[in-house]
Amino acid sequence: MRTRTLPSAIVRLATILALTTAATAAGQPTDTEPPGPLPPRAFQVPEVQMATLSNGLRVAVLANDEVPLVWMRLVFNAGSWTDPEGHEGLASAAMDMLDEGAGGMDAMALSATKRALASQLATYAYLDGAAVYASCLERNLEPTLDLLVTVLREPTFPAEEWELMRSRRLLELREFEEHPTQLAYRAMDRLMYGDDYDGRFPTEESYGRITPALMQTWIETNLHPANALMLVGGDTTVDAIVPLLEDRLATWQAREPLGVPSPEARQPERTVMFLMDKPGAPQSVIGFSRFAARRTDADYSDLYLGNTVLGGIFTSRINLNLREDKGWTYGARSALYSSHAPGQWAMVSSVQRDATADAVAEVLGELRAVRGERPLTAEELEFGRSNRVHSYPGQFERTDYLLGQVASVWRYGLPDDWISGHLPRLRAVTLEGANAALQRHLDPDAMVVVVVGDLSEVRGSLEGLGLPTVDIDRKGNLLGPMPEAEAETETETETETETE
Repeated sequence: MRTRTLPSAIVRLATILALTTAATAAGQPTDTEPPGPLPPRAFQVPEVQMATLSNGLRVAVLANDEVPLVWMRLVFNAGSWTDPEGHEGLASAAMDMLDEGAGGMDAMALSATKRALASQLATYAYLDGAAVYASCLERNLEPTLDLLVTVLREPTFPAEEWELMRSRRLLELREFEEHPTQLAYRAMDRLMYGDDYDGRFPTEESYGRITPALMQTWIETNLHPANALMLVGGDTTVDAIVPLLEDRLATWQAREPLGVPSPEARQPERTVMFLMDKPGAPQSVIGFSRFAARRTDADYSDLYLGNTVLGGIFTSRINLNLREDKGWTYGARSALYSSHAPGQWAMVSSVQRDATADAVAEVLGELRAVRGERPLTAEELEFGRSNRVHSYPGQFERTDYLLGQVASVWRYGLPDDWISGHLPRLRAVTLEGANAALQRHLDPDAMVVVVVGDLSEVRGSLEGLGLPTVDIDRKGNLLGPMPEAEAETETETETETETE
């Protein structure tokens, strides 16, 4: 192996320096200078084609033949919000049981069929909806579609499989109690919604009341064409998939649509800290929440972009404060969450135990500052806008992302241009609009604040913040009375009267 001699290496280095000097003199970029940003490329949302089966089932198709794969998602409006009182967890259990036995096949046979096809099949429910999902190679589309329809139309809900699933779910409930971040989110939802909508959750007692017969009734009541949307993407076309769906689902009869929930928004009237004890916890979880703009509100994009700067990305004010400046956390983000209720703004972060009270004070301080002496700057807003605008097209690399957006438009009654108009709306946000939205929606003096941690270590410093506090249990229930609001002091105001 020949090695480069010292003289030749020196000659090469001298040549590089000479070329670099010449390029610099000519005003050309060199290897030592980072390249400038590329000009933004035009982006157009891929076209989704719509069709309707003879039974009224709506179908959305996004054709993409780049890879020989097909994704299918049959989504429903019925979710855990439909759970009867005392039977919380019914929707989730019923959906999860669909692929535990169907069409004469038990769970093992269904699993073997999926493996033989190299296909995926999943069934699940969440707060606002439920879904039957499948993906497959294009050549296995028809048998995979047959399997999806079998699970949807012919479930058997075997009692022995439910007993196994119930046991697993009871273990999950106990494991949940060991996750402070999840406890904080659940407590905030409980405090914001009470016993309604997202403030309810399964318990050991509610799982004990759920039976295969109740699951069957829930499926028959809620899963039908008038309450559903079929999403298909990948290596197929609307002309190819619609006849396949018609052959298999034409006899699936529609009933009255379910409608949508209208949950009550329990906006906090003042800031109260709710303290959950987790003895021995080396960290504390702090959470902040209040209702904010709906996605259909005129100032939603203003608030969305304003929150991007405040807490939505790594370079946001809250993260730079708590993580980069103070070193109290690995990360702190705030976000807007949307459902059938008014939009919910929330921020949750794990922080060092000895910095718990200081972290709470800093977050509330950031909220006050952005609404007062330190509003967003033009530079911050443009950086946040650039982040959101330039990252948006990349999300459409996944076919399933656009189909999920189509489902949201359908489920929540969003405008027809909700997807295609997202970037134009962000580009139209002004500095005045973003600051006004933060001022209007994020009031640090009317917010739910939750702290999960070792109260024997942090209670004193938290109470030193001067905010009203009340203890809560692991389910978010109050362990004492709500602190009384401070009485307003009436002061006489001298008024001048004009005399003739």
